[in-house]
Amino acid sequence: MTNEEKNFKLPVVAEGTRHFFVINSTKDLGFINYYEQTHNNINKSKGLKRIELNYNLDLHWIVQLEEAPNSIKEYVRALLSKKKMIVNGNINGTMFCNISNNKVNDSNFSNLDGKDKEPKRKHQDAEEGTEEEEDDPKEESKQSIWSDWLKYINCHAKTFHPYSPEANGVIRSGKGVSPRPHLDHDLYNKHMEARCTECSSIPENFRQYIDAFAESENFLGVKKEVRSLSSFLGAIEDENGQAAEELELLEKILIEVHRSYSSHIDHNANEDAFNQLFVYPYMRVIAKSITISNCKADFVEGQPILESMTRQLKASNLYIDYRSQYKSDGLIKLFGLQNIELLLLETSGCFDNKVKIKLNFDHHKGMFGTLAMIKCIADEFEYASTDQFKKIKVFFLNAAGKYLHLWSICYQGNNLFDLWRESYLLIRPEIEYKQDFVPDLIKFCLDTKQILETFIERIVEAKKQHLGNKAKYRYSSTTPALLSNSINPIILKPTREEDSLGMVDLGPIYSPPHP
Repeated sequence: MTNEEKNFKLPVVAEGTRHFFVINSTKDLGFINYYEQTHNNINKSKGLKRIELNYNLDLHWIVQLEEAPNSIKEYVRALLSKKKMIVNGNINGTMFCNISNNKVNDSNFSNLDGKDKEPKRKHQDAEEGTEEEEDDPKEESKQSIWSDWLKYINCHAKTFHPYSPEANGVIRSGKGVSPRPHLDHDLYNKHMEARCTECSSIPENFRQYIDAFAESENFLGVKKEVRSLSSFLGAIEDENGQAAEELELLEKILIEVHRSYSSHIDHNANEDAFNQLFVYPYMRVIAKSITISNCKADFVEGQPILESMTRQLKASNLYIDYRSQYKSDGLIKLFGLQNIELLLLETSGCFDNKVKIKLNFDHHKGMFGTLAMIKCIADEFEYASTDQFKKIKVFFLNAAGKYLHLWSICYQGNNLFDLWRESYLLIRPEIEYKQDFVPDLIKFCLDTKQILETFIERIVEAKKQHLGNKAKYRYSSTTPALLSNSINPIILKPTREEDSLGMVDLGPIYSPPHP
């Protein structure tokens, strides 16, 4: 099997289960992959025969395609002739023992072509050497990947659900985020390899207090450790203001943890309980701790209206009345910086909610919300450069199931947007898990604060650039290219009643983290 044949993809557009054969390389067309990536709307264990029948029908379709080379057709015929499974083991709830056609041997290609098979190790070494010689600089590689995404989206536009990220120029990715259901797996892997992710750590001066809190034996011990930290802060406040300010953030987080542990509220009761115990307290602490550039950050709770969506719907003549408003579950706003909405919160039902329709609808609702938010920044600072605008992110916190997922979105050119999962937190409400949960929670809060501060500074830079460039053109008869004209994401406010069913199979799908 040649490398070119292994990586060949059908140059056609296809819908339904045939889309699987378009987005996957030849080497990945086995039945197991087909089973895992298709028919997500049925009980797969009960519908096994139906899935196998559709797989064979789709393979017959490839054999009839003019666009498929003869060598690929021969490989597909080999897949057809292979026995699919012997029922006995377990994969994703369906019984399997021996899947003989997950990958057909490379010899199928070698025999067809009349070529001898190269020793595997030698062939791999040659490939690795070629890759090292052809490595591009990081920036060129990044631009190339986004050009590839643009081609991919244009090529497969007819197959995407209208509310899917891909149909709206959004590429969703992140550590632990699967490319399924629509993204090309090889291109996604390249996309992930090109990302630079930095690992942060908890400051040294926090650790003794976190350890004491996490290792305390009961509620009284937890309370005692919080009081001990508060007393220490009172003693050093005048001597070391910066250290006191940093530890004050830790103190506030630990106070909220203690409150959640000592609360009598049933954390599984409803969405309000989820917010009250595990979301609102930490969003308030994070927002209040951000004081850079006199941005006056604060957290607004109680279903605040996303004004960015209202503005964009009105600009597009799509706003009808109050029913067109986007009611969020919370917002971090910059009241000292044009009231910019920096972070949007969507809480998907009660803690540990498993209703897929609700989980996936809220994710996509939040995605469209962030597109409106970033469009408003482009309109507000329209004289800033595109390069500066590409450095800006806005954020979406999705409280879903047992997790908090922090997503960001930023512009990448050609009306493409990067939806990236920055971090996530597994919530463990029971006090016996505090040794694991408390350090994870504190790291999540510190990381979120740092990320938000980084991009507030970039927004401030865009504002300065906007004001400077606008002044240059004050008396000019010409106008430069404006961000308000060039940045045009799809503006859409989906409604649960009409649109949620269509989003149930659109993800996100979480997988083991990528390396």
